[in-house]
Amino acid sequence: MQTSPDDFFADLVSYRQAAALMGMKPGSLAVAVCKGRVPLTRYRRGKETHFSKKEIAAVMQRRAIPAPLQANE
Repeated sequence: MQTSPDDFFADLVSYRQAAALMGMKPGSLAVAVCKGRVPLTRYRRGKETHFSKKEIAAVMQRRAIPAPLQANE
């Protein structure tokens, strides 16, 4: 399955947008990505760095912590 360039670029978000999606501050996201704690691929468009929304969603799903089961009262 091939992705058209328009679809690929429509999926990209900025550091600020990616941080908001992940519930982080942009600076914290930058450090986490740089140190490899958040494994996201960075894409350059001109002077700006972008991330894939699909990749962000995949990272968040892998790191999700299930809610504990509650005993019936």
